[in-house]
Amino acid sequence: MKIDSKTLSPCIRKCCLNDVDICLGCGRHVDEIVSWSKYTNEQKYQVLDRCAQWVHSNKSNNTQTRNN
Repeated sequence: MKIDSKTLSPCIRKCCLNDVDICLGCGRHVDEIVSWSKYTNEQKYQVLDRCAQWVHSNKSNNTQTRNN
């Protein structure tokens, strides 16, 4: 995947920060959200990888909580 200046952010418009300032919608920290447009492609890849893991992990946790 190539990220360039036209690439949209991972924002899914479900913005709500948890107690450590992580967005429950996209998984980014508030500082990453604010700085996104200034990040290099490498920084964006790093954030996207971490966010994908965070969102997947939290969906699994939420599903387990609802099923118990």
